Amino acid sequence: MPTAALYDLADELYRLAPWQWMYEDQLIGLRHPVTGELAQISIMGISGEHLCLALYLGEEALHRFNFSHNELPEDEELPLDDALMLILESRQLQVSFDGRNQLAKSDLAEIKSLGRKYRGGNYPKFRSFHPGHCPKGIDEAEAEWMVHAMTQILLVAPLLRAGHTGHQRSGKNGQESLTRECSAAVWQTTWLPTDDRIYDFPTPAPSADLVAKVAQHPTGKPMECQFQLLTTPVGASRETSVFPYAVLSVDTNSGFVFGLDLVTVEKQSLGAMNASVPDTFLRQWDRHKLRPASLQVSTLATHAILEETATALGITLTLETELPALQEALSSATRFMSGGR
Repeated sequence: MPTAALYDLADELYRLAPWQWMYEDQLIGLRHPVTGELAQISIMGISGEHLCLALYLGEEALHRFNFSHNELPEDEELPLDDALMLILESRQLQVSFDGRNQLAKSDLAEIKSLGRKYRGGNYPKFRSFHPGHCPKGIDEAEAEWMVHAMTQILLVAPLLRAGHTGHQRSGKNGQESLTRECSAAVWQTTWLPTDDRIYDFPTPAPSADLVAKVAQHPTGKPMECQFQLLTTPVGASRETSVFPYAVLSVDTNSGFVFGLDLVTVEKQSLGAMNASVPDTFLRQWDRHKLRPASLQVSTLATHAILEETATALGITLTLETELPALQEALSSATRFMSGGR
């Protein structure tokens, strides 16, 4: 797909500005005309920030999106670190509109080669998100996806604004969602059952041998633990950089750091990396010859990833709103990684 077509559509999308009346949770389904893969279009920017069309690819990305927009009880909030992980690990494509200083040199070179002129915050920026990796430029197949997404939202968004249709309706078997599909080379609207399932954070099993070793150690003090994605990229270039994940154990009372390890998806899948995290925690405790008296965590992701480990060791695992000792240790580590800034 010619690059010029992407920018033509992006310019038209910016002029239409569907974020003035569409909310990001008003998802529009889009089925790829060749592969049949189902994706979801989300329009962001109604608050005036991060003007963007995001295309969430596949079921897991949708379930992650549903989780981040799930209505919680009045006294509960989704931890910010969980929200960040849900977003950045979602397989998605984006076209956003930013100022010149927010674009990479390669973006500016492409714009210059096409003879395009932009001013202010209307520079189009195309990005591809892969779990555990920093966002990078889109390839030819992804460009085709984005052409379909922008073309269809340019048709559907005005209908939503005029009230001629909604993004959902009540069907015979429950709620249905508006989806654009191509049949015999003609795009049309269909209505598919709404998939409102939410993502399950992984709960990997620990190594039985490591559990047995740690279980024999003297019971120590309460421990604060965190498994967290850090937004400080690691890698030689934007195209190959990954996000490091911190695996951190801190003594609740003294603030002593029993372990800080960084894991990435550089040489493994996200699933394999997640599966390694319980054993990483266990090795931290084993190095100090202790068995935590209890485990306190502040994110749903950490709670899930330590659930089977805590059960195997017979220790209490609780979800807390704040963990001061751990937060201080994590802040120090991130400042160090950022060069002291």
